Amino acid sequence: SQNNHGVESTKDRELSASRHVSLAPGPRPEPEPALSRPFVGARARLRFLTSLGRGF
Repeated sequence: SQNNHGVESTKDRELSASRHVSLAPGPRPEPEPALSRPFVGARARLRFLTSLGRGF
């Protein structure tokens, strides 16, 4: 991912961010792709709220 810095590193960040979201038990920092891609951010927030509902 270092030669194609623009494209691949963004995809790698998205993958690791979504993996981190599914593993994170509590509140989490907003990942960069969610800011630049609203749809991805909305899905992440929805999943986060759903896990909050399950937690309480």
